[in-house]
Amino acid sequence: MSARHDRIASDDARCTEALVGASEIRSLDEVGRRLVITLRDHQEQLFRDVVDRGIIERSFTTPYPREAARAIINMGCSIATWYRPGGELSPDELADRYATLALETVGAVPTDTPPTDRTPGRPTPDPTPTAERPNT
Repeated sequence: MSARHDRIASDDARCTEALVGASEIRSLDEVGRRLVITLRDHQEQLFRDVVDRGIIERSFTTPYPREAARAIINMGCSIATWYRPGGELSPDELADRYATLALETVGAVPTDTPPTDRTPGRPTPDPTPTAERPNT
């Protein structure tokens, strides 16, 4: 089982918690809200780092790396709002579909394409970690 399948299965197991966490942040006290925001920001940074690295390595061509990372995160989080075990898709089928959608979102270049033949990505992201950049 791949990491993407583990993520879907893990999300499926925590659907209720993910849905409540995403929709009820406003109901938390200040300490709880700061904790959830810190965890959310850390998750986003992990995704942004992967997308930025993919662009630097010319594996991804998205002109919008920040938005692509957020879109992928939100696609995964939205599963909690509609997925039900025993439904039309198994967790593996869902993981395969969402992996395809995520790769298309970042403009993934087929792995059998030599790096010199790859369509160059849009502006190469600043290699400075996003957290250290102003206004990001």
